[in-house]
Amino acid sequence: MNPSGSMERELWQSFDYPTDILLPGMKLGLNLQTGHEWFLRSWTSEDSPAEGEFTLNIDPNVSNQFIIQRRGEVLWTSGLFPHWRALDLDSDFHFSYTSNEQERYFNYSQNGNFTSFPTLQIDSKGSLTVTGALSISCPGFEGYVRPSSCVGYFPDDFELNWARKRGFMSADGFKFKGSNNMSRDDCATKCLSNCSCIAFAITNKNNNTACEIWGRGSKFKEDNNNTDARYICVW
Repeated sequence: MNPSGSMERELWQSFDYPTDILLPGMKLGLNLQTGHEWFLRSWTSEDSPAEGEFTLNIDPNVSNQFIIQRRGEVLWTSGLFPHWRALDLDSDFHFSYTSNEQERYFNYSQNGNFTSFPTLQIDSKGSLTVTGALSISCPGFEGYVRPSSCVGYFPDDFELNWARKRGFMSADGFKFKGSNNMSRDDCATKCLSNCSCIAFAITNKNNNTACEIWGRGSKFKEDNNNTDARYICVW
């Protein structure tokens, strides 16, 4: 209530719109009355805070577990709370799950006294880190050993089919309109979906975004000495 006697209504609060990091007291779940969802979304790259391709959500079908999705495709499931089979949380975290007619969500508090908060973060590669330490990683493109809780993503041998080399292509490739928010994984997916694609590269060196692909007829010339050479993934 304000000084005039009228009731005040909360219009917005930052904890309702987390970015890529979950802090103590934040919710991860769903408001059943309004339909608002609390979830984490990755950055496009480590240098670009634009909305990325990965999200950490509460599972809409199994209420008491987390999922990581890439563009709506489920990549990882945590298992049912409190017996998460895949998420390695130390004693700094005290998670709780709330479910009623209005909302269902996870949140956590910190145990003990700390000079900094324990955090849960989804990074630009779709990996889940706990207070800066890698906990879960499913992206086969990066060459990680995928835990059994991973249920999707590129084939395990995806990276074996490509060579990341420094050099030049013989002609300009196709640059996607509005691709400034495309990550390297997005670019790889575009190339994989095009039967004639033989190479792809990120074009924005400042934040590792934007995409260019090349089809048959273009040739790659390796050059490790020229400062203008680019890193290109060649089939």
